[in-house]
Order: sequence, then structure tokens, then C-alpha cells
Amino acid sequence: MIPSPTYSFQVISGAVSFVCAAQGDGTFTLWRVWGYGITAAQTVPAGGSRAIVAARLTSCNNVFRYDTAANQRSGLVVVSLELRGRYPDSPAIRLVHQIHVDNTP
Repeated sequence: MIPSPTYSFQVISGAVSFVCAAQGDGTFTLWRVWGYGITAAQTVPAGGSRAIVAARLTSCNNVFRYDTAANQRSGLVVVSLELRGRYPDSPAIRLVHQIHVDNTP
């Protein structure tokens, strides 16, 4: 563990995961899972509570993406959801949100 120059620390009370799973109709569902034990390895949680974040996604690829800038002092989290309509011939719609992250203490 690297010591913090500003002597700051973070305390968490529980883990939260986002899990994307295939459905029988060829779409995907994004779930938020919480209330399970904290482990060193990030695996699909077996217990806890679940809530649907988004349904009828066209893919689970690149739903969450984190990119760092060349100088490593900032980053960008990109959340990208492509949703399919209720009917097979419905066009998909893409929702994108970008969040700037400061990587400095």
C-alpha cells in the first residue's frame, strides 16, 4: 500500500457491482448488486440484493470504460448504453455520459 501524502483514506461499508447478463430474447440486462461480502478478487456476486439499471441492451461490451490522459493526472469514465426497443424492428438508441475524474490528491 502506498502512503497518502495528504494522509487521506477511504472507508467503505460494502461492495457494489454492476453485472450485465444475456437474456433469452438476445438482449442484455444491466444489474446493480449490493449487500454481499467484500473480496480481494472481483467476481460476479453470488448473494446480496439486485436492482435492474437498464434492460434490452444490445451488448455488454464497453458499458463502462475508463481512460487516463497522457499525463495521468486526469481520467474519463464513459458510460455507454445502447438500448433496443420492444419490437424486433425497433431502432436502437445510444445513451452516453462522460465523467471527468481528477487523479491528483
